[in-house]
Amino acid sequence: MQQQPNVDLSTSTAYTCDNCEHDTFKTVFKLRTVSAIASPSGEEMLVPIQAFACVHCGHINKEFLPKDLPDNEDDGFSDGVGDGILLG
Repeated sequence: MQQQPNVDLSTSTAYTCDNCEHDTFKTVFKLRTVSAIASPSGEEMLVPIQAFACVHCGHINKEFLPKDLPDNEDDGFSDGVGDGILLG
């Protein structure tokens, strides 16, 4: 387990989901494909993008995603997963 820096957490504030205001997140990945034309290798690539999703509703706050990701990206799970259901 990675050691936390020595910080007084009593002076901190909880980071919350922009959608439902819960404060628990899990690591998720969005996947993007890059065409062979745009790829540095000249071959199509699959690029994983790590983010944090709310464990309650599945929402991903915008600041958890790269700024250059297109704005039309869905910021939650498209299959309706959420509503307090925790997935492995």
